[in-house]
Amino acid sequence: MCALPKKLQTIKAEIDPAQKALLSSFLYHLKVERGMAANSIEAYERDLKDFFAYYQGIKPEQVSSNDVLNYLCILQELGLENSSIARKRVAIKQFFGYLNENDLPVLVDFDLVPQIKIGQHLPDTLSVEDMKLLWIACPCVIAWTFATK
Repeated sequence: MCALPKKLQTIKAEIDPAQKALLSSFLYHLKVERGMAANSIEAYERDLKDFFAYYQGIKPEQVSSNDVLNYLCILQELGLENSSIARKRVAIKQFFGYLNENDLPVLVDFDLVPQIKIGQHLPDTLSVEDMKLLWIACPCVIAWTFATK
């Protein structure tokens, strides 16, 4: 089953056997050589299968930076969270980096694919204790003596 949003699930395509072999080799590399956790490997596999299903019929050596950028833009237009898009970008980048390391032809230049900014959330309020800890952590002695007057 395809993990893409429902709007992209019009075609439930199987990936090409050659792509499947490259993907299996990459996943083995993640498990054995990088020691990644099973959950991470499953997420990489899901993200890469989605990418290949979206570009059905295009071989990995034919994928360009624009193809990756267009895919990420589609995901953003469909309302995926930036954290999910960033994770998919990392999986795609790692895969094409692996291909490049193994002397397979790669057109994708990830310097042309901007990184996804993940927002940081500030707390709604700080407790009095948290505020005191924040003041204590301040490197300025004057600020602490001013705050305790």
